[in-house]
Amino acid sequence: GGRFDLTLIKNVTKHWWGRCSVHDESPQRRCITEESSSTEESIEEIMWYAVEEGLVEEITPDPFGPVSSAQYKFAHDKVNHVQAELMQEGCYERSHPQFSLEDRLLEQVQAASYTLIGANKAHYHYFVGNFLQQQYNEAAKHRKSEMSWMLVLAGDHLYRGKRCLVRQELKDKTAELISLAAIQLEENACFESAALYLRRAIELLGPSGWKRRYCLCLKVHTFSAEMEYCSGNQHECNLRVKEVQRCAQTLEDKETAIYVWMSSLSSLRRHCEALQTGYILLRKMKFMWMPARVNSMHMMIEYALTLNAIRRQDDKSLLNKGEATDPLVEKYVRTLMQVVTFAWFADAHIEQTFLSLRALRISLQYGYTPHTGTSFALVGLVSGSLGNYQEARRLGQIAMRLQERFTSMEANLMTQYIYYTNIHHLHNTCSNLTDYLTEIRSTGLNTGNVCIACIAAGASVISAYNEGRIRLDRLASQAGHYREEQISYNKTTMMMVTRVYRQLILNMARRSSHNPAKLEGDEIKDFQEFMRKTGNDKLTQRHIITVSMQLAYHFGDLERARFFATQNQKFWKKDHLSHHSLFMPFYRGLIWCQLHEREKGTKYKIKAKEELKTIRGWVNYGLAFRNIFVLFMEAEIMALVDGKAIGGLRADVERTFVKEAYDNVISEATSFQYNHIAALAYERAGTYFARSDHVLAAEYLNKAVEGYNNWKAWGKIQFLRHKFSHLIKEAKCISRQMGGTTVFSSYISHTL
Repeated sequence: GGRFDLTLIKNVTKHWWGRCSVHDESPQRRCITEESSSTEESIEEIMWYAVEEGLVEEITPDPFGPVSSAQYKFAHDKVNHVQAELMQEGCYERSHPQFSLEDRLLEQVQAASYTLIGANKAHYHYFVGNFLQQQYNEAAKHRKSEMSWMLVLAGDHLYRGKRCLVRQELKDKTAELISLAAIQLEENACFESAALYLRRAIELLGPSGWKRRYCLCLKVHTFSAEMEYCSGNQHECNLRVKEVQRCAQTLEDKETAIYVWMSSLSSLRRHCEALQTGYILLRKMKFMWMPARVNSMHMMIEYALTLNAIRRQDDKSLLNKGEATDPLVEKYVRTLMQVVTFAWFADAHIEQTFLSLRALRISLQYGYTPHTGTSFALVGLVSGSLGNYQEARRLGQIAMRLQERFTSMEANLMTQYIYYTNIHHLHNTCSNLTDYLTEIRSTGLNTGNVCIACIAAGASVISAYNEGRIRLDRLASQAGHYREEQISYNKTTMMMVTRVYRQLILNMARRSSHNPAKLEGDEIKDFQEFMRKTGNDKLTQRHIITVSMQLAYHFGDLERARFFATQNQKFWKKDHLSHHSLFMPFYRGLIWCQLHEREKGTKYKIKAKEELKTIRGWVNYGLAFRNIFVLFMEAEIMALVDGKAIGGLRADVERTFVKEAYDNVISEATSFQYNHIAALAYERAGTYFARSDHVLAAEYLNKAVEGYNNWKAWGKIQFLRHKFSHLIKEAKCISRQMGGTTVFSSYISHTL
């Protein structure tokens, strides 16, 4: 409502432009500065345009007086209206063609208006904050949820006007309002903004707030630790946790902060520390006796007790059991499930199994909680790893159906992750596993469960590669995005694994200048150094060995393949039942077959038959889609291994029978949409027939090249071109885009 003349506006606008030219180096700002500083007439033209558009109103118009003597005021309602229109039209996008005079004018008018407030800015913010708070309270009475944004703005304005909060009582009241605004921001997945608001609330409460407003301080500090964790600010998160540990009066008050602390440790791949902290917390809670150190005997006793409790009830009884009435049961089961997660990544399988069984037994005894579904899924995982696939499927399906009874997104997402990565493929073809994991990632990011979202993102890269449904060039880009996302959120549980698989993809796609048979390139510069960085992360080390085994096999380095296959054979059952672990015996069997062909003897023949027996066992238990691997192994043994007959056929049968065996593999793989496995079968058939029938070998090899090209596995195509240049026919060049540079290549030219 203040009055001013045009000279004042010109001076304020000049001052604003000068300030922006120093602090803002954007091309748009330089454009405005250069355009405006060229002549004072441009400023006057802009102001007259503001008058014509009604953004600035003339209070005492005098048609006969000089322009500089006129009095003006800002039309705030019109300015806000124009701002809303510009936002709807997308005029704030710098590249938008409509970003012109109106947008510049809006910024200039608002900046000039705020500058005019001068030293009274704190009073202005305090007044606006109180006004918005009153409007919000009035809207809340009428349950107008669409006005919730007023609370966020009120908190911001009141903090900016903190100079007017002279009494500590007002500061405490404002801190409480700001914490409510942070809850609104957290519900909309604005974690960084929520963390900022809570820092402001802590500042207003001050160090003495714990004595003055204990409950409010506990709530604000605990919530702040959670938001700092979600936004990836581990330093601030640790400070909040330490503050709660120092000032909280009871273990119950400290529990949430301890949960956040453990999750923070695990997200930084300090899984053993997180496991140790969680186990100490479980013993201090004293809900049920816990051994000082879990051993195999404890695990077997717990397994017998839990399985006995499950088998006494049918599926209907298990689904309809009542909920726990004691809140301590819910807290204890939640803590158990969180510690199980740490044990999983810490490679502590005995502790993981024991705690999973204990959580389910407590739920069956005292009633269900939101995390009971997760315990069902984990016990299903335990049953499956022991070969009881039918029980694993049953418990997994119960776990998924229990999600409908509870609304805890944290528990539901963890249940879904365990089910889809370890149980879903027991009765499904797994052609959509990547889609499920991608959905878990999206839901996790939108609901504040950032850690499980980043874990699911890394797992989706693994499943997408194994399924072969996504082109490798796109998958490499997606893996790079997930890696950066994990770094930005400071949730690195699966970051190293994501990097491992991205390097595998780059090698298969010929986007690495290093030896493709070795896990090195643009993502992993030095293999030995990368291994040292993994430290005690056993999970990452197992993935490194598995991926190195596959690379060495795909690119014909049998010595490296033998070394990593031998290492993989020692530990692969630790990951058994997970989707990617079922590929390990298959690749090891292929390696043993080739080693037997080269070295003869019985050692590798026996190993190959053992791998085939393992895979056949899965098929007999109901994993029908694994029949692809059975057929593939039978074809390889028939073609490469001397000895006893398989299915009534001798190993040295005529080429017709070998051809039929490989054709069966190709047909089965294609029917299950494992097109990359079909391409590998074409390659192996072509390699076999290259020794005797060049026409048939060329046919198979060219189809292999075609299949790899559809998958964008240009590294494999280059390898085949180098090895079988005389058999792969000429074809026209293919244009592809890699890393921002167009590369013209052909999978049939010698200069690939």
